[in-house]
Amino acid sequence: MAFNIEYGTFEFLSVAKILYDNDLLDKILETCGNMEVCEDFYSIAWEGINAIFETFRPYYNEDRGIGSMVFFDPVITEFYWLCGLYESENHLDTGTAPFRQDGEREIYRCFNLSAYDYDVLLYDGSHGKSRLVILYGEEFYGENELPEVLLDVKNTFASYCRQLRNALTGKENRTVENTEKEAA
Repeated sequence: MAFNIEYGTFEFLSVAKILYDNDLLDKILETCGNMEVCEDFYSIAWEGINAIFETFRPYYNEDRGIGSMVFFDPVITEFYWLCGLYESENHLDTGTAPFRQDGEREIYRCFNLSAYDYDVLLYDGSHGKSRLVILYGEEFYGENELPEVLLDVKNTFASYCRQLRNALTGKENRTVENTEKEAA
């Protein structure tokens, strides 16, 4: 028994399942309409990429054959703001700050794509807004993997934000306790 399955069917289903599991598929179908997104896995992957972070801006330079995907989101801004607050309160340099280093390392680790011809950059907001940038060349074919990777990235940012808030709250509580003990 032979199956006649069109190219990209499994990729399409894989991306759709990831989006569905993260409550994004209905939003995408609502925004774009069922037929437009269901054409191929490439289109649903791009719609997924667009839906994960609050703002997504794609750019492509045809002369150079280089594209970029720029992502802005409150979770990225909050991560870098909390890092700065933690570093300031603990008199740490941004180059040696553990939360910033570990968080960024984990973000870069999320980008273990089977594709090549891409680079990932993080900007902390010291020059413009905090953002995530993916640069890619003409030989990049990892769009179908990006929705899952970007969800991991967003979850990693959120996890580190929780850790930073706990570290900052814990320090404030210790300071208040010590002040109260000294006053007594």
